[in-house]
Amino acid sequence: MIPDLFLKSLQIRNIATFENQTVQFSSKFNAIVGETGSGKSLILDSLQLIFGGRADKKIVRKNSDFAMVEAIFHAESKEVVDWLTDLGHPSENNEIVVKRLVYPTGPSKAWLNFQSCPISLLTQFSRRYIDLVGQFENQKLLSPSYLLKLLDQYSDLDQDSKEFSQSYAGWSKVKKELELRKSELTGAIQQEDYIKFQLAEIESLNPSKQDEEDLLKKKHVSLNQEKHQKILAQAQSRLSGDEDYSILNQLNHLIKTLDSFPLIDSSTTDSLSSALELLSEVDYKLGSIELDALGEDELESVVERLDQYQKLKRKFGGDIDVVLSHYEELKISHTSLNSLQTQITQLEKASKKAHELATVLALKLHETRTIKAKQLSSDLTKAVRKLNMTGATIKLNTVKSSLSNSGMTELSFEAETNIGEGYYSIQDIASGGELSRILLSLRQVLSSRDSISVFLFDEIDAGIGGETALKIGKSLLSVSQHSQVIAITHLPQIAVHADQLVHVSKMTVGEGKQRTLSTIDAIPAESHQHFIQSMTPLN
Repeated sequence: MIPDLFLKSLQIRNIATFENQTVQFSSKFNAIVGETGSGKSLILDSLQLIFGGRADKKIVRKNSDFAMVEAIFHAESKEVVDWLTDLGHPSENNEIVVKRLVYPTGPSKAWLNFQSCPISLLTQFSRRYIDLVGQFENQKLLSPSYLLKLLDQYSDLDQDSKEFSQSYAGWSKVKKELELRKSELTGAIQQEDYIKFQLAEIESLNPSKQDEEDLLKKKHVSLNQEKHQKILAQAQSRLSGDEDYSILNQLNHLIKTLDSFPLIDSSTTDSLSSALELLSEVDYKLGSIELDALGEDELESVVERLDQYQKLKRKFGGDIDVVLSHYEELKISHTSLNSLQTQITQLEKASKKAHELATVLALKLHETRTIKAKQLSSDLTKAVRKLNMTGATIKLNTVKSSLSNSGMTELSFEAETNIGEGYYSIQDIASGGELSRILLSLRQVLSSRDSISVFLFDEIDAGIGGETALKIGKSLLSVSQHSQVIAITHLPQIAVHADQLVHVSKMTVGEGKQRTLSTIDAIPAESHQHFIQSMTPLN
């Protein structure tokens, strides 16, 4: 079976002892072999750069302007190609080309399918399809979330887990909205008393532009009554007061005089008569004006009310229109408080309903996980015993916990590595070799269900040999039936199972001032047996 994705080739330039080397890989089991210090681990260091790892500038070969790694992957699955296309990095002929440059100074650069890309995209790519299994990566076994993910893969709970995640996300969204509205309500309540006070202050005056104008007029008239009476008296006196010299009497006398004058036509006297009539009407209106003086109490009330107008205008700024506009805003704020309370009530109901649904789905997940955890424990126990941990027993324990984004399952991983010695948490197992074998067993049990296409094993053979190494080699071969395996090893018992042998060697070159140079050679298939025999004898 060809994996969905596999590494075809790797070119390494100017990295430590590598000057310019290219290696081809099989889609199945690849063993990287060579003496200690030859540069085997530099291949994984180079791949770490391809996978978005931190670029250590010390890796750049001495007297070089840059270090470069280029990896070519083959995508057997359309899903891989489509994912990259959606990210704006389409591939040709199902080949994915990843390149990384590291400089002695300045930031490193990355390319994906010949287009510049952020380093984070390489990290996304590697996390999706590649797993590096080494001493540091064994720490994954200590992560409850990682273990839960593995258990769900084993249990074929992808659909149930997706359904729960959507439900939990829906509840989280409603819960967040509820918390936001409650926060807004707290702020609104703190302002409510002041809002009510301001509303009452404005409503007690019941202001309007017309009312203010009328009050100003009343005040003006009352305070200037004597002056106004004098003006009216003078006007009436001039119009009709003096019988001989009043305007009306003189105009009337003029009309009579001109009326008898033959050279004046009637239109002239008619105009004068009209003027006399208009002035008489003005005189009548002036006489009918009553300058009622406000009483002392009434005037005091008007002045007090006008003072309230001034106070409001000073407080809220501008004129009475600004006061009225602020009043409308206050009413809206007061109304929004009631609206917030209504929204909160509705959100509380929605949150309760969403929480209940998420809880039901989480409990369903937990029940299945509990059953499957026992089955996985049994399968893992069988797998590790085949790797010469004959007295080992693996236990995955599930405990119902409070609701979280992973469900309601708390998972712990325990192992009894020797019969009768008791169970210990994985983090309390000191042996790195035992941890590596447990992780390899996990990969073997999950290989047909795992989304990972490429497994890189570093120091999988640390502290072992003989029959155990032979069994680990068989286990790696088993994993390679579903995924590509690239393993660094110094043991022939492991290398003998590989489809491709990659030999790393080191030499000293040059005359005078010599330099160290590492090379990579793929051992031809027909030479595998001879090469294996040349390694440390099988035990």
